[in-house]
Amino acid sequence: MKQVGTYMMIALWAACLVGCGPSEYVLKSGGDIANITTRGNVHIKGEFLCLQDSSVYLLIHDQRITRIAIRDIYEIDIEGYSNRSWVTPLILFQAVPTVLLTIAASEADADVGIALLVFGGATVLTYVALEASTPAPPGGSQPFTEESIDELRKYARFPQGLNPDQLQQRLRRYKQIDISRAR
Repeated sequence: MKQVGTYMMIALWAACLVGCGPSEYVLKSGGDIANITTRGNVHIKGEFLCLQDSSVYLLIHDQRITRIAIRDIYEIDIEGYSNRSWVTPLILFQAVPTVLLTIAASEADADVGIALLVFGGATVLTYVALEASTPAPPGGSQPFTEESIDELRKYARFPQGLNPDQLQQRLRRYKQIDISRAR
């Protein structure tokens, strides 16, 4: 019986450690992928290069640098930030044990309702707390404020922007004479 208690303590300790695992909310070294919907309901997707001169600069899939004025953007979302890394530990270490303990209670002729209430209630409370505290994925929509624009900058490959020489280097690299403008 002492061994069972030891294993239960190890399982509890492991469950706590898994819940403290790394976040998926780590910025990439290159630019993130931005999905933009313009006021004209045009959808544009590309690598978020920088945000400067009241415009967003994207590297579109066909290797073309495109500029979109912020005033023309209805909505922008940054891909790859699910903010839900807590779901797997919740399922593995709370939902599954709740089901197993409820089955075990029914097999032992114990009150299933009590087991479900105690363990299921804790699972529901944990879910509600984590769901309420999970930040929204990065992005924004009109009207853009200076704070929302500054928040978006950190997802760009060049968050500080590009000086004219750097921009010309990028244009030459992608065999462009000038920046494409999205409408």
